[in-house]
Amino acid sequence: MTAPLADALAAGLRVEIADLGDWAPARLVSEYDPRERTIRVNERALARAEGSGGEAARDALFAAAVAHELYHHAVGGAEGGADAFVRERYGIDPARAASVLRR
Repeated sequence: MTAPLADALAAGLRVEIADLGDWAPARLVSEYDPRERTIRVNERALARAEGSGGEAARDALFAAAVAHELYHHAVGGAEGGADAFVRERYGIDPARAASVLRR
């Protein structure tokens, strides 16, 4: 279990893999629903990551996505600062994790 997933579960959040649709040209990797206290990671993004870089790429994207949504949970949805939070708290480079989506 990744540290972000463990932290999400410890915070009482639900984490799901779901089809979040096609947001072309943008890529929706994940979302946080504060009313349902749920983080959803887009199964399409995970499949693309796995196809581009294997299981390790998929797992890295999943961890980065959960960590990113934990930021939104912690700060009440504010946008700025998520990447720094993910890097500092979990040692994950969000840009690197998402780079497989651009291949």
